[in-house]
Parts: sequence; structure tokens; C-alpha cells
Amino acid sequence: MAQLPPITISTLDLARLEALLEKQPESDVVRRLEDELDRANVVPPTEVPDNIVTMNSTVTFTMADSNESFTKTLCYPRDMMVPKRKSRCWRPLARRCWA
Repeated sequence: MAQLPPITISTLDLARLEALLEKQPESDVVRRLEDELDRANVVPPTEVPDNIVTMNSTVTFTMADSNESFTKTLCYPRDMMVPKRKSRCWRPLARRCWA
């Protein structure tokens, strides 16, 4: 099995994500997300490196092949109001778990 990329998460984001997971019905996806969080490097919010995207952060990125830019905010499902500008936390985590 290939080595998984490192995960860094703040104590605040971890607590909020764990609270969300507790409310979800038991499933393979939930277990895999819990496994991903279990292996994360957890740091205080003030010690999150600048190159780490935390919850409620807005990031602009450019596609290398098309030079097209996108701006997204990583948010919790309850905060999803403008779908094209925000990315729910479940989507990238679920993608990572099924990869």
C-alpha cells in the first residue's frame, strides 16, 4: 500500500469534525474519515503552518493545464450557502478515503 500523505489539523477543527461525525450514522465512510483524523498531526490553531488549509479558510488556486483560477472556502455542511464558492469538508475527505 502506498504511503498516505500527511494530515495536519487544528485542535479546534478536529473537535468540530469529531462532533459532526458523532451525529452521522455508522458507515464505511464515517469509519474511514475517523481513521484519517486518527492519523492526523493535531496542533493548536496558532501553530497551524501557513501552507495548511483549515476549516473556514478561503483559498485561490490555479489549474496548471488551463491557467483557470478558482476560489473556494472550506466549510462545514451547515455553512454551505453558495455552492460554487464553497467546498464542504465531507467532499474532499470522502474522496481521500475512497482513493
